[in-house]
Amino acid sequence: MGINKGPAIVGNIGSEGKKIEFTALGDTVNTASRFEGINKLYGTLVCVGESTMEAAKGHFVFRKLDSLMVKGKEKPTSIYELVGRIGAVSDEKLQMVGEFERALALYVEGDVSAGRKIFSSLWEMHRDPPSEVFMFRCDKLIENGVPEGWTGVYRATEK
Repeated sequence: MGINKGPAIVGNIGSEGKKIEFTALGDTVNTASRFEGINKLYGTLVCVGESTMEAAKGHFVFRKLDSLMVKGKEKPTSIYELVGRIGAVSDEKLQMVGEFERALALYVEGDVSAGRKIFSSLWEMHRDPPSEVFMFRCDKLIENGVPEGWTGVYRATEK
């Protein structure tokens, strides 16, 4: 599932005598659709945008997954995994989320070797799919070097 918060056109679209369909349209809806597909990349179930996370962070635990440019966009956006309701997430899971975000910060800063160690540990201990994704990214960066002007933003090439 992909969730994004923002303006959209919602209602019956079409004309009498032709197809009329209740739907939602707009950039917010398109981005939510991209977030839905992004779940496949990270092995997650619910991916949300920053506006959704900000609106709901008093009720839910979120894990920052990445900063990326979704297909069709040129401005990076932060994406988050919905982990669970506050109070219903185990201490072990909260600790894992904290460690993942620490590793992600190292990755973004360009310290991919240190980030990779944490991602590897999270994969070994929890079989955490997003950690596995970042292990492979770190491996490529270690092998090829961190490019000049590195910002850690990932360009999603699939919808």
